[in-house]
Amino acid sequence: MTAPDSLRNVFEWDDLVICPLTTEDVAELPLDFCTDDDLNDFFKSDCLIYERGLWVKNYKVLYKESHVVLGLVSLLNDALRFQAKAQKRKFTPHLKNWMESHPAMMVGRFAIRKELSGKGIGSKALNLLKAFFLDANRTGCRFLTVDAYNHPQVIAFYQRNGFVPIRTEAALASEDARTVSMFFPLFTLFETPAT
Repeated sequence: MTAPDSLRNVFEWDDLVICPLTTEDVAELPLDFCTDDDLNDFFKSDCLIYERGLWVKNYKVLYKESHVVLGLVSLLNDALRFQAKAQKRKFTPHLKNWMESHPAMMVGRFAIRKELSGKGIGSKALNLLKAFFLDANRTGCRFLTVDAYNHPQVIAFYQRNGFVPIRTEAALASEDARTVSMFFPLFTLFETPAT
């Protein structure tokens, strides 16, 4: 059974649009869409296989007027489990403090067109994603999560955009991990968070 993507999967914010990535879009992607070979390979070769397997939903980010593809993102459901009690107290409403995990949406893969790298488009695209999940409570998630590549510039990018490492600085320093798990609390965008 194949159903067309509904308008619920298309969202406009500021001068950007997010909508489902199509087979035709993937066919037209250049082999060097972004500056990371792993991301290029995923979006060119694997993203539709993962989507057909119900692992991810792939989207493209466009300028509203020109329809130029600025970025690509694969999203999947997640659950955030705090490892530090202080983080759990800070980011969990008192009435839900007993919960072991909290609903989240993971940014599984995120790529920005290489010509636009370092020009603020990545931050605009992340803000679009934040607005996308807050609009009409699309999935009931309180957090966006990401397993960011463990490179100083990548970690700094997510931190500038409000993401916080799940593990403490001491734990991060003692690890030699390929990625760093980070989260953004969506409810902080409300003036008065619901508890």
